Amino acid sequence: MNSLRKKYFLSLLFLIIISLLLFALVLNWSLDRYFFDYQLQERAQELEDFESYLNVIYESENDLRTIREHIEEYAALHNLIYHPAPRRENGMMHDHQDSRGHSRMRDMVEEGYELFVGGRSIGHLTWPEENNESLLAAEITERTNEFRREIYGILLPLGLGLTVLAILFSYYISKKLTEPLSGFTTAVKEIKEGDYEVELKEDYPQELQHLYKEIKQLSQRLNYLAQIRKESVLDLSHEIRTPLNNILNYLTALDDGYLEFNKEIINDLKEETQRLEELSNRLDDLSMAEKKIFNNEQKEVNLKAFFSNLSDKFNRRAENNNLNYSQKITVPDKIYLLDLEALEIIMENLFSNALKYTGSGGKIILQAEIKAGKLTVQLEDSGIGIAEEEQELIFERFYRTDKSRSQETGGTGIGLAITKELIEYMQGNISLESSEKGSIFKFEIPLQKGRDYEF
Repeated sequence: MNSLRKKYFLSLLFLIIISLLLFALVLNWSLDRYFFDYQLQERAQELEDFESYLNVIYESENDLRTIREHIEEYAALHNLIYHPAPRRENGMMHDHQDSRGHSRMRDMVEEGYELFVGGRSIGHLTWPEENNESLLAAEITERTNEFRREIYGILLPLGLGLTVLAILFSYYISKKLTEPLSGFTTAVKEIKEGDYEVELKEDYPQELQHLYKEIKQLSQRLNYLAQIRKESVLDLSHEIRTPLNNILNYLTALDDGYLEFNKEIINDLKEETQRLEELSNRLDDLSMAEKKIFNNEQKEVNLKAFFSNLSDKFNRRAENNNLNYSQKITVPDKIYLLDLEALEIIMENLFSNALKYTGSGGKIILQAEIKAGKLTVQLEDSGIGIAEEEQELIFERFYRTDKSRSQETGGTGIGLAITKELIEYMQGNISLESSEKGSIFKFEIPLQKGRDYEF
């Protein structure tokens, strides 16, 4: 049993046992108060009935002597002491309505029960005393204790049974509460050890659903990044090997005297070295892209303002390359939630690709709209185009369509791969249409609405 489960178990068990003890205390207090009063009220009711009986006799016979005889017989039968009223009061009338209205049981134990017949007080009935205590109080106390013993005789086994059930219930609840956390702990441990394909239940309580989603997304991100790193190492190893082999072959041939050192060889060596330098620089882009995939930060963005700023920058770069740039942006002036930095990387890579492969005097057209909760962006160029058989490979890392052209422009085949990875991780998709007249890259990413107001 882990520490948290033990705490839950003991806490629940403590609360249940305290509740049972409080119930026992309240029951004991109720018996002392209400059951005692109930018995006292019953005795008072018996005396009131007897008093009513005496009044009926008095109305028919009008003889106080007969009344007293009945009282004495009743007192002897019920072990009571009769204290007749003084003779001087026999003829006096008393208003005892208030005393009757309050049932006279409050003072009955200590002062006895005063009898009224025909509106006159004819004495008191009291109980004998033993050890300075009224036998009435002793009798009621004994009955109360006897009733308490009977009640506890039933409640004690019931309480023990409830305690056992409380233990089982507390254990079950503590297990149910901590079981998801144990699953999360195991999943995190597996992720830590490099097993990203963790399996988690989905029927968690609502309070744990958010934690479940975060761990699930974490495992997916780490798995995705692990695959990217593995593929990148293989691809990069292959790409680096080619220029290194070329440089080594040149140096070996020069050292063996098969080639003479000349300007052409210098240019070839320089190109291969620049190729290695470009690969090294693009590693920084890979690292940045992986970091962005892992740290997917959604921000509130006004897309209309974003594309407006983007247009100014792209227009200047197109003019510097002697290209015609135009755009058609039909997005509303509202706030949306998305990863702004990832979107900037995507747009930069697509536009840079269009610049590299579009000749002087060509054109680049950018279109953007929001439809059905998705941002749809299309970038069209009039560049060299991509052969149909190569369009499936264009988004692979380190793949280049035109080797000689890539060397002129510095392309390494990483930009479009990063673009696709970012779009897919943003739950979107990208497509390509290309011919000898140019290429059209089109992507869609889902959006969430932010605060619904305009700048």
